[in-house]
Amino acid sequence: MDKFQEIGSLFLIALLVAVTSFPIILGMARWKRKLLFIFPIIFFILAAFFWITGFIAQDWGRLGLLIYAGFATILFVGTGISSTAVYFWEKRRAIRDGE
Repeated sequence: MDKFQEIGSLFLIALLVAVTSFPIILGMARWKRKLLFIFPIIFFILAAFFWITGFIAQDWGRLGLLIYAGFATILFVGTGISSTAVYFWEKRRAIRDGE
């Protein structure tokens, strides 16, 4: 039961990030469509960097790097959810408006 609480809290944090980043990503998508997935890409690169350097490190710096990797992964998931929602939102709006 304890694992479900941990997974649930991580999901709620990712959902909070998605809701918070939704208006920012929506504004960027209306400004330039190519910028729609820029935040998830940035956070994926950061997460990959921190995971790799965290597993390579040999001292206590490993702990800090892996904590940063966890935060970056949660941000990647949250902004990915938000960007995907904005993508389908804009696609539906374009079909409705006949663009």
